[in-house]
Amino acid sequence: MWDVDLKGEMADDEVRTYLQMLSLDELRPAPMPPAALEIQELDQCSPLVRGTTLGIGGAHQWPSQQWDDQQWQTYLKGPHLRHWVALIHGVPAGLLSLDVP
Repeated sequence: MWDVDLKGEMADDEVRTYLQMLSLDELRPAPMPPAALEIQELDQCSPLVRGTTLGIGGAHQWPSQQWDDQQWQTYLKGPHLRHWVALIHGVPAGLLSLDVP
C-alpha cells in the first residue's frame, strides 16, 4: 500500500526510479504492431479480383488459373457476384467472392 501525503511529498518507504539513456545506441525500437487487416468491397470488374484470384489460386490449382479473357468476362459479369479483398498494409492478402442473389 502506498503511503503518500496529500501535499505530493514522498513517503519514507517510497522508492522513485528514473531511466537514463546517455547514447542513441541504448535505444531499442518497439516491436512492430500486429498487421492491420482491412476489408474492402470491390467493384465487380476490378482488376484486383482477377489478379488476386490468380495470385492465390496458383498454389491450389484453382480452375480459374486456366481461364482465358472471355471466361473471365463471363464470370465477372455474373448478376449477383460480389467481391471483397483483404488487405494487409495495403497489399492484397485474400479474396472473398460470393454469388449473392
